[in-house]
Amino acid sequence: MPEDGPRIDVRREGAVLGSVALSGAKRRWLIGRSLDADLVVNHPSVSRSHAAITEEGGAFFVTDLGSAHGTKVAGTPLAPQQPFRLFDGLPITVGGATRTLVPVGTVAALGAALVLSAHAKTVTCLALDRAGNRLVTGGSDSDLYFWDYAGMTRELRPFRHIAEPLGAYQVRSISYSPNCDRVAVAGSSNQPVILDRDGRKLATMMKGDMYIRDMRHTRGHVAACTAAAWHPSEHETLATASEDGTVRLWDVEVAAARGNDASSLNVQSGQRAVYVLRDAKGVKTPCTAASWAPDGSAILSAGRDGSIQLWEMRAKPYQPVQLAMRATPRSEYIADISKPTSAARAAHAAGEDISSLTWRRDGVTFASRSTDGCLKLWDTRRLDAPLAAWGDLPALLPMTGCDFSPDGSVVVTGTSVKRGSGAKPTLAFFSTRTLSRIATLEVDGASVVPLLWHPRLNQIVIGNADGKAYTLYDPTVSEKGALFCSVKAAPKRGMLSYSGEGFSKAMQIITPHALPMYREENDDHRKKRQKDRADPLKSRKPEQVLTGPGHNGKLSVGYQQALLATMSGGTSGLTGTKDKIAAFQNEDPREELLKYAKIAEEQPLYVTPAYSHNQPTGADPTAGTYPKFAKTDDGFY
Repeated sequence: MPEDGPRIDVRREGAVLGSVALSGAKRRWLIGRSLDADLVVNHPSVSRSHAAITEEGGAFFVTDLGSAHGTKVAGTPLAPQQPFRLFDGLPITVGGATRTLVPVGTVAALGAALVLSAHAKTVTCLALDRAGNRLVTGGSDSDLYFWDYAGMTRELRPFRHIAEPLGAYQVRSISYSPNCDRVAVAGSSNQPVILDRDGRKLATMMKGDMYIRDMRHTRGHVAACTAAAWHPSEHETLATASEDGTVRLWDVEVAAARGNDASSLNVQSGQRAVYVLRDAKGVKTPCTAASWAPDGSAILSAGRDGSIQLWEMRAKPYQPVQLAMRATPRSEYIADISKPTSAARAAHAAGEDISSLTWRRDGVTFASRSTDGCLKLWDTRRLDAPLAAWGDLPALLPMTGCDFSPDGSVVVTGTSVKRGSGAKPTLAFFSTRTLSRIATLEVDGASVVPLLWHPRLNQIVIGNADGKAYTLYDPTVSEKGALFCSVKAAPKRGMLSYSGEGFSKAMQIITPHALPMYREENDDHRKKRQKDRADPLKSRKPEQVLTGPGHNGKLSVGYQQALLATMSGGTSGLTGTKDKIAAFQNEDPREELLKYAKIAEEQPLYVTPAYSHNQPTGADPTAGTYPKFAKTDDGFY
């Protein structure tokens, strides 16, 4: 009985009767009643060539070969000639046989992982363009990093770093436009921004009026944004969600005409429609997530009350306001729809954040992830109860994501772990057909937060709480993406071409006699000198007299007190020595001035020298006579 490697266990009532190894040079194993079959099941309902197990690229599939009584996987009948991927623990039943075939070891560990390290804090959001070439990551450090799989080498360095595109606000959501030429960024700020493909800011959405109670009458968000989702096909339509309880649709072309002026009061904000989320009592509730249907016919929104609300776009959702001549517009558009088409009021626990809403590519099924530790599968045609609910999935951050596999047969999500607990985060995989957990894989790093499974690359990208993004791939199954840079060696650099910061400063070439047009400006440490000037200890700046209110435990003094302190030798009016203060108080001002009378008479400085030429002798007012002067040649008397 083989114990290592993938195998099929033959069981009956829980007991293992035998095993067949799925290894070696063979890539196909036949199941049937024929003696030539690799797995013989002797039962009247089993065909001679009933089913087959095949291996492709490290994955195993079971296919019904058109049998009379069919093949079931975990109780679900298989369509003839349609391969179904096997996962560990999913029982296979052929015909009416009582024996079951259980795959073991058919799910391999993670093939390879590409570690993208740039953020200083938690990676909170991810976005990968449709072709799978460029990845954008955002984090709690308020920064964005742009990665190019085709242009990176094994050094794994981003080609663009955007510092604080929203200011000092956390980035929470990133979305690519349908043709991938623009990127929408939303975060704890109430003004999302639009960037081009290379990270240059194109527009900043308008800020709403926080003093208006009805959120439908404002031209922008008034609270932190939680999600940004571009329309799947309309290049100019963008949806944003916010904690002010609204989902707003924007015309990006109109918003881009406003430019990058965040304080602009231009009434043409570009807002098309406003959807207000309310709980069962009609009270406004914050919106924590939003997602477009694959065909753009509906939009899902999640409230903090635990509800999931569906808004369908079959009718025109907005109408332009007709304005009178010279009238001041109150709002640019007014929404027609005031209530959702359908809603699941108790989808998740109230008070918890529904962190992710992800559509399956059929446009009918979607998955919801919440911080209550649950992942649920829903059908939009019936929201009164979920199709499946899986628990014991801890999520500590309100940006924890989930996604479907390219064929929609598997949904995956990540788990969170507390720091210092010693546990490892995991990726949990669930089958959308059998509605059961099929695999749990441990990953490196800290808690798994955002997650996406790219349909074209067949690669999983996750963001962790340790500030790193991991691209998980299998070289035998994946295409492009991480495979580009995993095999591209870093360019060889000579010693003098090293670009380290300390080395580049040490290798500065100083040419003092160069012409001004060829002279390079050396680092003059201007910023360092300004910082040292602000430090009173380094600059030896004397203590400044404090005026106005007291500060840092010191009382302010008036100018008279400061003058007394200066003359008495202290730093305040009360810190001078007692002898100096007493001597100053006992001084006679007249006597102090007369001390300088004799010196002023013997050594005149200002007034007396000015009259030495035309008034050599002073006039005595008591004599009654004044000297007579004659006119000289130079015109003076």
